[in-house]
Amino acid sequence: MADKQYKEFCVTGMKADALYNDSRYREAQAMYQRLLRDVERSGNLDSFLVSKITLGLLLTHVRMGQFQEAVAIWTANLDESLYGIGIYGLEHAQCSVHDLICYDFVCAYLHSLTASDKQEAAKAVNQYMSRVCEQLQETGETEYLKTAVSNWKQHLNEIFGSRLPMDVASSLIETERALFGESTKHQPIGFPVPSDWDRPAHFQEMSRVVAATPKKQKKKA
Repeated sequence: MADKQYKEFCVTGMKADALYNDSRYREAQAMYQRLLRDVERSGNLDSFLVSKITLGLLLTHVRMGQFQEAVAIWTANLDESLYGIGIYGLEHAQCSVHDLICYDFVCAYLHSLTASDKQEAAKAVNQYMSRVCEQLQETGETEYLKTAVSNWKQHLNEIFGSRLPMDVASSLIETERALFGESTKHQPIGFPVPSDWDRPAHFQEMSRVVAATPKKQKKKA
């Protein structure tokens, strides 16, 4: 992809992020969708760009209560959808650690809403949110820790109701005690804002992602 075109795509992505950060979710979503089409038409599916767009779309769908659409993106197949490429990229170091943290926030949230097996859903929530708390401490983004713990509590309550099995709640309780020394108050469900559209220093384009040619865009539910 030509450097000029790549930079133009990143500028558009930053504008979409700005709309998202300003709670203008519908406008942000439309801009992400247009950007995804433009990247596809460019003929070079840059995995960083597709991953960033996919994260933006996940966040806007979640914020607008479009849960079926969010789940459709989240479960997209790599070989059949641009979204699948984006999810693969998010899970394979194609974005910053901060964006991985954002993605983990979303994954935990969606697991809490799609629980067919309560124990499995709770296990997934605990894994994602304990990792989020560890990563936030490692990156020094401690301002998100109370949001993370509050989300974690509400996700488990969504799965089990107010009576949490001790084996399910123990990881949350230990983390909360270690971080704050006491129980913290609930906050509204929240998510970190995405990072700037700068390739991380460790970035390496994955040939499997770049070579993947989507058969067709997955339709919304």
